Amino acid sequence: MENQESCRADMLHYHMAEWAGEDSVWASRDFLQKGRKSPASLWAQEGERKPSEILVDSYEPERLHTHVDFLELFYVHSGRGVAYLEGTNYILQKGDIFCVRPGQVHANFPLEDLMIYNCILSCAYLRGKSGLPTQELMPFLHLTGRTLLEVEGIYEELLLEREQKGKYYRYVMESGADRLCVSLLRYQAGHQAQAQHHRAITPLLEYLSEHFATVTLEELARVSSYNASYLSRLFRETFGISFTDYVNILRVNRAMKLLRETELTVEEVGLEAGFHSRKHFYDMFRRHTGMTPGAFRGEG
Repeated sequence: MENQESCRADMLHYHMAEWAGEDSVWASRDFLQKGRKSPASLWAQEGERKPSEILVDSYEPERLHTHVDFLELFYVHSGRGVAYLEGTNYILQKGDIFCVRPGQVHANFPLEDLMIYNCILSCAYLRGKSGLPTQELMPFLHLTGRTLLEVEGIYEELLLEREQKGKYYRYVMESGADRLCVSLLRYQAGHQAQAQHHRAITPLLEYLSEHFATVTLEELARVSSYNASYLSRLFRETFGISFTDYVNILRVNRAMKLLRETELTVEEVGLEAGFHSRKHFYDMFRRHTGMTPGAFRGEG
């Protein structure tokens, strides 16, 4: 417990003003390149200074961070990756949207080039002028159909307003953020099956985050008291991929981290990540990253 508290004390803690100055709503595009130092747009407004891009390593522990005084809604526009949120790993794919609340430890890791759209709303705005029940937003949703197009359109409008900063842009940004929240709340209300899936799958993802190197579908069924066929359907309906694909992505993500941060041989990395066949490790790594483990390490 003492070590956890120490890690949290050393973590990055972002304030709204660092990103948005005096604005109560802000938006940005963050492009994370797979497996290498990548530009993450950290928008800082200091007088007339223009927003800047910094280089961060997607696999360094300091990438884990919290927000002090704002809510973040981040949307996966393209690519795939893994989101770490409060100790649980979630697979990222196009159409996913996450609600990250103040104080929650999180970070995103790309498995392939990942484009994230962000909208952040200050706690002061949510308590005062907005009045929307954002506390009812689910931690994550997978958007489809008309709502996906509507949400992408709102993000594009927010990004345009932020870039142009026309007269009364703050009001337009706030209105856009409100429309975004309403769209998500309506989608959530109309997709109760997805809400039920979320309640069922969250503890399963927590278990997988700790045991992905060795877990099997039968083991997960045993510890969760669900039958294997239900779990298989649950993963497909929630993430659009099989349980096996989900676990392999977590294992590849772990292998990428080990290749970057340790001196283990490629074979040792594969075993540590949960691959007990060299061929299977190479096949899965190439499928999800587009390169071999050796080539990936060589690019570091």
